[in-house]
Amino acid sequence: MEEEALINVMKSLVVGGWKCDNGFRNAYLSQLEAHMQRAFPHSNIKAKPHITSKLHVWKKQYSTFVTMMSKSGLGWDDSRCMVTVEDNNAWEEYVKIDPTAKVMRYKSWPFFPVWSEIFGKDRA
Repeated sequence: MEEEALINVMKSLVVGGWKCDNGFRNAYLSQLEAHMQRAFPHSNIKAKPHITSKLHVWKKQYSTFVTMMSKSGLGWDDSRCMVTVEDNNAWEEYVKIDPTAKVMRYKSWPFFPVWSEIFGKDRA
């Protein structure tokens, strides 16, 4: 629920012009924190460390997906929001390069398409 709210406010910041070529404008974290405080008044969610930590993880995962999608034998299933592996050797080689990708194979990643809107070319 909180992740969905954070995704939605990030999308609205992008639409509202808060995203620049090299990331987001100054004070975007205070915008995010204020929104999360309104949406979840008793949660005590703060920009630092909560929101920045979540954004760091998402950005890193997004970067891994983008790199993965550029490799032959690996792809993406839009309907299931999952990584597809057409060539197990390609998968094994990629996981050797980036062991953190191993958990991404059999899991649904519904936020990936939205991460593209939010992070675009801005990768970790």
